[in-house]
Amino acid sequence: KALHLPFLVITGNLTAEVAVDLIRDGADDFILKTELERLGPTVENTLKRYVIEKERNKMEIALRESEELYRLLIETINDAVIMIDDQSKILFANPAISEVFGWSQEELNGQSLFMLIPKELYPSHRAAVQAFVATGIRKMKSWKLVELPGVHKNGNIVPLEISLASFKKDGKLRFLAVLRDISKRKKADVALREHLQLLQFQVDEFSQARKSLDSITRK
Repeated sequence: KALHLPFLVITGNLTAEVAVDLIRDGADDFILKTELERLGPTVENTLKRYVIEKERNKMEIALRESEELYRLLIETINDAVIMIDDQSKILFANPAISEVFGWSQEELNGQSLFMLIPKELYPSHRAAVQAFVATGIRKMKSWKLVELPGVHKNGNIVPLEISLASFKKDGKLRFLAVLRDISKRKKADVALREHLQLLQFQVDEFSQARKSLDSITRK
């Protein structure tokens, strides 16, 4: 594995053209033999730059690895993920978006988030975004597991469970939403309520029948 180490050139005679070539070819600095008093400070500065550059490279590698990990997670997660700007423009959508809304990534990228929001929620969405951009204060106390409706490509309403986050990228505000279609859960909840209501009705009917039977028996 090649090592990148600080490299200084000490020479007795150096033209400007040669100096440029040396720096371009990888030399960190050069010193003329007539200026050896510069050797100590030059070595110190060069080592400082080397340490800073080494740490910067490590941070860039760690950042790339982190970004790749997050990209893989978002690309493979079953929930839909959308990133928008402060104008509600969709900047990114993961593949799972098509399972929830029927639109592909390509169809949504660059479009307005209002494509996925019921019209009656337009004003409240605009107000919430504008208020947060202006003050940094959330209109909702929690941005986690919020239940809101969405609109499918076919026009059907989709019940959603949404978790939101805000962050800045390159100095610009971004919003990230993780959306889960909870249609099956809602249907199961309705079925459970109906079943419980039926059981309660049967219990009431049984209780009434028992009272009637007890009344007849006492006579």
